[in-house]
Amino acid sequence: MNFNLDFLNPYKPVLGLDIGTSSIKLVELRKTPTGVKLVNCAIHEFDFDPEDKSIDQTNQIIISIQNMLTENNIKPSQVVIAVPGQSVFTRYVKLPAVEENKINQIISYEAQQQVPFPIDEVVWDYQIIGDKNSSELNVVLVAIKAEIISKLIESVSVAKLDTDIVDVAPLALCNSIIFNQKQTISGDCTGVLEIGAKTTNFVIIEGDNEWTRSIPIAGNMITKELQKEFALPYAEAEKLKRTEGFVLMGNEENLTEREKKIGVCIDKVVKRLYAEISRSIGFYRTQSGGSEIKKLVFAGGTSQLRNLKDYFGKKLNVTTEMVEPFSQLEIDPFLGLEELASSKHMFSEAVGLALRKVHRCAIQVNLMPRKIARQREIARRKGYIILSAVVIYIIMLTLTFYSKGVSWMISARINQYVLLIEEMQGFRKQINDQKDRIGKYENQLQVYKSLFDERVFWIDLILELEKITPENIWISKMFVKTGAAEEEEQNTSRARRSRRTQGAGAGDSEGKETERERGNVLVLTGNTTGVFDDVNKYFNKLKESGFFIDDAETRIVEAEKHSTDIRKFTFELKFSKNGG
Repeated sequence: MNFNLDFLNPYKPVLGLDIGTSSIKLVELRKTPTGVKLVNCAIHEFDFDPEDKSIDQTNQIIISIQNMLTENNIKPSQVVIAVPGQSVFTRYVKLPAVEENKINQIISYEAQQQVPFPIDEVVWDYQIIGDKNSSELNVVLVAIKAEIISKLIESVSVAKLDTDIVDVAPLALCNSIIFNQKQTISGDCTGVLEIGAKTTNFVIIEGDNEWTRSIPIAGNMITKELQKEFALPYAEAEKLKRTEGFVLMGNEENLTEREKKIGVCIDKVVKRLYAEISRSIGFYRTQSGGSEIKKLVFAGGTSQLRNLKDYFGKKLNVTTEMVEPFSQLEIDPFLGLEELASSKHMFSEAVGLALRKVHRCAIQVNLMPRKIARQREIARRKGYIILSAVVIYIIMLTLTFYSKGVSWMISARINQYVLLIEEMQGFRKQINDQKDRIGKYENQLQVYKSLFDERVFWIDLILELEKITPENIWISKMFVKTGAAEEEEQNTSRARRSRRTQGAGAGDSEGKETERERGNVLVLTGNTTGVFDDVNKYFNKLKESGFFIDDAETRIVEAEKHSTDIRKFTFELKFSKNGG
């Protein structure tokens, strides 16, 4: 049986895996006492047309990931992955400032109203953007169909990687820029243009506010235009784009016929992309009250097109620069700096993903399905429980050896006294004192044993409650009931123990009764979004768990409608003698 004990290693490496349409980028980061270290990075580019349905692309992705891990000597571990922005439903909503405990309820209502799919078929999350203390809250809401996430996690797991967080690609890009290029984004409103193969992610960062949009216009459209114009296979058209492609600036002279055709093909796509970027900026300024963009940072494979930065800089009247995804990272000396420099524009998202586990990022949404997240949490808690049990065992073992050592010393002393008594007589009182000390240690050991048994009981009970409690029921309060009859019995029990332990060490065990000695009825209060029949079924499961007795004291005290969607209930459950 495997348990997650990763919390024991604060410097455990974590992987950021960016699965793109035309390539896979992998980054391995490790937290250090002085910051964050880039331990490893790798890239694999596909040579097939991503729109070719005859190719099993999922299998190609799995094989590529496995090869990247092997070739770069990267051990399978926790990984953070991202879903592409065009697959995610993203909305920026404004909410009135409310108490923190009501925000989740309001966002849940907004999700049901805005997400264009049945809410039980999607995974969703949200993040408050900007100042949480302002009169109006800016919230980004993201949602995606659960089946898309499940397939992605399954593919990654086949490659022996354990998915820990599911991020959204443009938000990971945003976290990477905020971490690595603080000086660039400080002061002025900054745009980030990541032009990939299938999608362009456009991010605006202004102070503490972030805004993103995924645009389905990118490098593959240019490749398709060249492929059609020159009647080339996909791979050759892609090579032509990278080696000879350029963006027309309007002042070119003496172009060959071939160069003109290449320029016109690329110009068609770039103009469409510019129109969408311009429209996005206008929407941001109108709807969010944002400022005018002053800087534009370029990332992604297609950002290397000749004249591309100059074209957008001129059109948008902004200064431009390339992304620097490694600028704030400590670089492992064994990594090739020249290779990093030539491909760094490809790694922004992968770095942003890995940062989620080694740094407190600005945006922390997680689209991990709740069922999988719950399984991971149980595994994590088991790790804590096992560690606690080991520590308790070591303590008890130490106490046992200690008491045996003391007992052996006392026995030796008694033997000496017996020899002296045969010769001299008169040391009886000293011998009795030593016997009393032995009794004291035995009483202390009994107390420790009772405390250990009680802790195991409550651990078992909590684990059983986690196992049988449905997702639409949650427990708000739980305590052991102590009535007048129990108080009287408790006082009588204390008096009997006091008489038994009079003398040396008697006071050490007083007041050590466990919770179940003070009361034998557990009062459990909870809420449900289901119907009262769900409450009855849950109550019956508790009775059948073996922890409680089905008699007159085990009953449903109350079950009432608490609000429009929530029903409240209270159970009283009498403990069984063996405690399950």
